[in-house]
Amino acid sequence: MLPVVIMGGILAGIFTVTEASAISVVYAFIVAKFVYRELTWRKLLEAFLKAGINAATIMFIVTTAYGVAWLLNSAQVPQKIASSLRMLTSNPLMFLFLVNILLLIVGAVMDLTAALLILGPILLPIAVQFGLNPIHFGVVFVTNLAIGLVTPPVGSCLYLTVNFSGESVTKIIKASIPFLTVEILVLFLITYIEPIVMWLPRYLLR
Repeated sequence: MLPVVIMGGILAGIFTVTEASAISVVYAFIVAKFVYRELTWRKLLEAFLKAGINAATIMFIVTTAYGVAWLLNSAQVPQKIASSLRMLTSNPLMFLFLVNILLLIVGAVMDLTAALLILGPILLPIAVQFGLNPIHFGVVFVTNLAIGLVTPPVGSCLYLTVNFSGESVTKIIKASIPFLTVEILVLFLITYIEPIVMWLPRYLLR
């Protein structure tokens, strides 16, 4: 029932995605402790310790990524890249291709939030100048950076999986290659076949 509680609450507007994570923990605790009665206080403390280690690992990666983002922003690297993209082509399809390549690289070395806050305000106005729909471009933008969450060297979800599974980074990366291949294929489909993204927004905005 946990997926039902999470998705049902989010879709019904009862709580946000962030609040859903806290509610799911409370729900899991109640079920494990009072329904199945398998959760002891000792196991709970071990779970807290493991959660703390996982959170610290992710925060270390995020903090490092923000440091890199600050350095890049101080050197005006994103602005220079955006200016170069504008000079390289006047074709919207080629612009999207170049943006995809850029964001796949950026997503591999920078945290999603940092990249979103730095590059979003720079690239979106250029995309609008090319005649691209802002919603379509936003979906492509976020999809690119989401793929970066599982690509080395700064894939926060990648290292979180390593912590949970206990497997080596190399083994996890090899196992994720088929999934990354499909994700990149989907990325280029939604990039160049706009109705895949826009049919629902257009239906809702009618």
